[in-house]
Parts: sequence; C-alpha cells; structure tokens
Amino acid sequence: MQDAIKQYLEVRQKLIDTKAELIAKLEAIDQLLSNTGSLDKVSDKATGAKPKGKPGRKPGRKPNKVAGSPSASKSSTRSRSPRQANKLSVREVVSRALSQGSLDRKAIMESIKELGYRFTTSNPLNSLNASLYQLAKRGIISKSGKLYSLASSGSEAAKPTKPKAVKASKPKAAKAKAVKAAKPKAAKAKAAKAKKA
Repeated sequence: MQDAIKQYLEVRQKLIDTKAELIAKLEAIDQLLSNTGSLDKVSDKATGAKPKGKPGRKPGRKPNKVAGSPSASKSSTRSRSPRQANKLSVREVVSRALSQGSLDRKAIMESIKELGYRFTTSNPLNSLNASLYQLAKRGIISKSGKLYSLASSGSEAAKPTKPKAVKASKPKAAKAKAVKAAKPKAAKAKAAKAKKA
C-alpha cells in the first residue's frame, strides 16, 4: 500500500511539473500573439533570429512633401473646394445649347458655360465629348461631321442602330416535317433491302 501511495505522489509531482512547463509555454505563445508587430517579428522571436530593419522607406531617402506641411512648396498646397452641384444635367444643358441650332463641340462648351454648368474635371472638353457620344448613341442628338444638333424626331427614344443579322433557319414546324419525312424514306429503304436478301 505504501508503494502505491509513493507511486501516486511521484506521478502527481511529474504532472505538476509538466503543467508548469506547459503554462510557461502558453504564456510565451500569448505574448507572441499579443504583439502588434509583423509576422516576421513573431517568427524571429520564436526562432531566435535577429530582427530586420524597419519596413518602409530606404535609409537616406528624402521624405515626400505633403500638402499642408510646412516643408511643402506653395504650389502643392492648393486647397480643393467642395464640388458644387449643377442645377441642370449635362443632357438638359446640351439640349438647351443645341436648341439654337447645330453647333460644334467647342461652341457647345461655350454655350454650356454661359448657361452656368460647371465641370469639375481639369479637361472639361473630354467630359463633354463623352457626354455627346452617349447622347448621340441614345438618339437624343445627332452628329453630322463635326456639328451636333438635336435629333430630328424630337423623341428621346433610342434610335435604331445597325440591324442585327438574323440567322436564316427553318421554323420549328418545318424542321419537324422534314424529320418525319426522312424517317419513312429510311424505313422504306431498309424494307427494300430486306426483301432483296
């Protein structure tokens, strides 16, 4: 009985020591996981390797100038004003401009500016070109050479584009008749061959 108690106490002590080792390992793992650094730092700590340099800019390289900072030049500190909404859409303004007659794109741009429409882009003529293309595609305006004008129909429905090629095919009923007609001919041919043999 004494031997059983002695064995029990030895096993118990080994389990307590193993528990202490495991707790120490878990604390080390928790500490590694709680670091906010990169995975490289975690793996370096786990393997004992030396940490690498800071990620980011290479040594000796000058920092970029940031707008608004004292080191930035005056030309880069321009402030942007918030975008002001136009009262009319591009479509409405272009329609009003073209109501006077056919105009080229530069004349349309000047007319739009007179109507108070403001583009926020640095190249408003490109934006106008895109808008004119879409309006012409929808059939709202028409283009003849370099001149744009309101569509002659006056409707805002999309004008028809090139007609799509229709695949020439037999109607389903005609196909079914052709299949049925082919079956008796084949059956008659087989029957004729069977009689000869």
